[in-house]
This record gives sequence, C-alpha cells and structure tokens, in this order.
Amino acid sequence: MKLLLICLIATLPLIASAGEDSVPQHFKATVGSVAGRNYIVELKDGSLVYTLSDAGNAHPRSMTITPTTTEWKSFTQTLDALNIWIWQPNYTNGVDNGTHWTLDIAYAGHALKTQGVNCYPDMDGKPVNTPKATPTFESFQKAVESLVGGKVFRAK
Repeated sequence: MKLLLICLIATLPLIASAGEDSVPQHFKATVGSVAGRNYIVELKDGSLVYTLSDAGNAHPRSMTITPTTTEWKSFTQTLDALNIWIWQPNYTNGVDNGTHWTLDIAYAGHALKTQGVNCYPDMDGKPVNTPKATPTFESFQKAVESLVGGKVFRAK
C-alpha cells in the first residue's frame, strides 16, 4: 500500500503537466484586411484575448476566453496535422492590399513565426499565390475559431 501511494505521488507532476504541454508558451495570431475587419487572438496570463476591430483597426472590442485543456490539445493536434512547423517565414505575392495574416507560436520543443499577404501555405508549407485561402489555411482558421469558442477568425 505504501509503495502504491509513493508511486501515485511520484506521478502527480506528470499527470498535472500533461495538459500544460498543449498550451503554448507564446501565441498570437492575426488575420484581416485594410478595408475589412481585423481579428487578433493572443495568449495572455493563461487565457486568450480575442480582439475584433473594424477597418483601419477602428473601434476595437476585446474579450477574454479560457480554453479547456481538451480544447488546447485538439488545437495542438490540428496544428501538427496541418504541418505548420514547416511553414515558411513569409508568404507574399507582391500585392500589399487584401488579406494579411500572422502567426507567432512557441512551445517548449518548437516555435514558428510566419506571416502572409494574399498568399497562403499548402499542406507542404509551399506558398500558393492566390487571394483565396488554401484548404490548409482554412483549417488553421477553423482551429483558431474552435479555440475561441466559435468566434470569427477570418478576413471577409
């Protein structure tokens, strides 16, 4: 009985930290356009601050959302399935107006800082020069939307 109790106590830190691996050390994602709405999702003090603003970043409105451990795990699994860790630093097609996006995320084992304007990564991380988001990027946006409780995270 004593041995069982010692084993259980010894594994408590591992059980407690299992969900923590799914929460990034740093996370900020943005998407929007000069003429349309802009969205920012940023990790601050363990919660996400979701900010929506009108064209030109006018009239910003923010709310705080705290995803569950299960939601963080699902998000992390989606990022891995989308191969985001091979995304390039920049995705641009030379056109500065239109949809712009950024992603800055860090976990203990890996990090990514990337951005784009009217250009998106495909499943292999290669740029697709089109104003329409790739299925890979659409899936990334849906993953962010799920993480923030279904709030919009896509340029319109």
